[in-house]
Amino acid sequence: FFNQSIRAPWTRRVKTTVPSINMSSSSSTFIKDYSKAIAEALREKEQEQTTISTDDQVRDAYTQLCFDDPRVQSDDACRLLSKSLLKGDYAISERLVDGIRQATGRYEQSRVAAIDKSEIENKTGLGPEATRSATAVGYAILAKTVFLEIPLKCCQASNLQSVQKFLGTFRGPQRANTEDQDELGKKLQKDLHLRDDQPEHTGKINEEHDVNHNCINDHEEVFAAESDSSDFFYESSAPQIDWSAWEDTSFDPKKLSEPIENDEWPAVQQAVSNLLRELSHSKFIPIDTTLWKRLDLSDALIQLTLTLLVESNSMNPMLDYLRQWSVQPLNVMRDRILMANNISTNSCTNTTILKDYLNLVQSLIAVDASQPHQATEISIASIVGMADLSSICTQAKNLKEIPAVRKCVIECCEDICSLVERSVESIAGEEIQQGILPSWVRLIWSLIPLFELISNIFTEDGTEFDPSSRTKKLLTADAQWLLNSGLFRQLILFYVKTAPFSGPTIDLARQHLLQTVQFLSLKSMTLLGKYAWRVPELNKLIHQNGFTQENNLVDNLLWSLMGIELSTSGSMLRMRNSPVLTPESCRETALKHFHKICKNVEVALQLIEKLRQGSDDDKEVEALTEWKEPINDFRRLSNCITSCPALQGLWKQAFTEDILQEELQQIKITLTELALTTTPSSTMVTLARASKTAENDKAGEPSEKPNHTYEIGITTVHKSVKVITMVFQYSSSAIGHGQLSSKFD
Repeated sequence: FFNQSIRAPWTRRVKTTVPSINMSSSSSTFIKDYSKAIAEALREKEQEQTTISTDDQVRDAYTQLCFDDPRVQSDDACRLLSKSLLKGDYAISERLVDGIRQATGRYEQSRVAAIDKSEIENKTGLGPEATRSATAVGYAILAKTVFLEIPLKCCQASNLQSVQKFLGTFRGPQRANTEDQDELGKKLQKDLHLRDDQPEHTGKINEEHDVNHNCINDHEEVFAAESDSSDFFYESSAPQIDWSAWEDTSFDPKKLSEPIENDEWPAVQQAVSNLLRELSHSKFIPIDTTLWKRLDLSDALIQLTLTLLVESNSMNPMLDYLRQWSVQPLNVMRDRILMANNISTNSCTNTTILKDYLNLVQSLIAVDASQPHQATEISIASIVGMADLSSICTQAKNLKEIPAVRKCVIECCEDICSLVERSVESIAGEEIQQGILPSWVRLIWSLIPLFELISNIFTEDGTEFDPSSRTKKLLTADAQWLLNSGLFRQLILFYVKTAPFSGPTIDLARQHLLQTVQFLSLKSMTLLGKYAWRVPELNKLIHQNGFTQENNLVDNLLWSLMGIELSTSGSMLRMRNSPVLTPESCRETALKHFHKICKNVEVALQLIEKLRQGSDDDKEVEALTEWKEPINDFRRLSNCITSCPALQGLWKQAFTEDILQEELQQIKITLTELALTTTPSSTMVTLARASKTAENDKAGEPSEKPNHTYEIGITTVHKSVKVITMVFQYSSSAIGHGQLSSKFD
């Protein structure tokens, strides 16, 4: 029995025969060798079947995505297709890209449609699980491959053949030829004109048609003549398409993956541009935090950004053209950070992505540091980096990541100083063209959010950036680094060098820049404050007569208050042809500015009283808004006192309680005479008025129009007076945290 060739009954379907076995061995060795042979045969057969099934799955997934309303069976098929596209086994096509775009858009629409938040529970924290289809993650992985990794490989390629290997037959929408469009439009107008006025064909048929038309009765039924050629006359200029060329090729992945012959770089770069245009975070929403990290999505986005902005490849002429899409991967990372903060409960992953994002922004800002100092133009990479850092600073409060973003800003001080210095050097010979905003104005607006975060004060209204912050002063180490890096001096020179330029937008930008320097000085009087007052150019501008007229009264008041302490400590420099500043002169100037502010508020309150009593016909358009600016200035002054403890001390040095009460007395009297009809927090009054208005509308009577804007203005003055008065009765910590008594009310 053992000398015969053995084939087990359960291995009949296995093609591989069992090798010869030594029959002289023991039974245990025989069983071991026999089992090993059977296992190897089964494994070979399984690998062969797996290879065949994998290729079938890839082809089926590719074909299914080419149909309208694509539906792929599983995530595994999408993953296999993604790997095949990256290996070069298949290439993308118009139908495939459209299918992926439609599949990812379907999930986004279903996610937005889910309004009831109680029914949306996503275990990963990144979207509604109820609306996630079985292949939503697979579609997102395909979108990552097509819109992120393939463009990256195309940008890194050194020849046209390597790019065509991934693009296949895909080119995307091409730019329309304007000349052809104009000619087509003229032809259509001509055709419409001929058809509306008179038929183009003439002859006996038309004459007979006119005669018959004149004899027609309104009640007779009209029949077209059988020989009337106008019933069968068409002027269509649509091109005739030979559909025979599309037979058996439109849904074949291999045919769709073949590169286009005689293709050139312009067509290829337009195709890559169309792919980058579709890159957005909405396509990656189904990818949870764990899969995001496993797929190295952040690394791919960073690499694509650096490739488009920093790297240079002389063999690839597409990079210069594709730099316009360099912000797309940055936007994906930023949107991911914002969405993860709003929805996800996993703050660790949010911090990791934010750290990668901030490191990338730092790298982009530092690009100009490696360039020669003689260069005055700022690179595109640094401009993009500054714009994104400014954007993330405005969102730092919502992200609850103020320390991380603040640290990034401090670490970038030297590189930002280099950018500002280049801009300051280029201002001297720059001429402003009408209708074109200078580049340095955009840089100012990019800088302001950075220093609002550092000083913890908004320059526009004086409120705190983060009221929950325990640190009310600027850290000494941070203030010293602003000085050592040279950034604080460059900010001052930036304001001084732009003095000759004027215009609504320029004046507003320069005003915010000066307020930034002002708040940084108030937050660090011993370092930044003393330094600012010892800069000769700034000192000369501040104490000119025109400075008071050009700038806000509140800004003038704050500079005068700073002068009370700085002139005492001997930090001020004596300028030629300028008066010597003493604490007494600064105190008198501050009192004069505060007196003007109070008088403007009194006039504004009187104007509000007239507007409330008069009819709508008597109100002029200018009078409706004249009262807003003085009240906004008064509110900004009280906000600055609340936000800056150092200013509260200066306030006590400049004014006594008796002088303050005397200046505010008339405002208090006017407030007493203006009885509030409603307040912003009076919900019951608002609802009662709304109900009364509805009843009047039903009865046809004119409804009462409550002027909530006037009430808000009166309430604002009321609160500001309270804050300014209570400075002498409460500590700075109580005022800063809003712990004021309601006795004044």
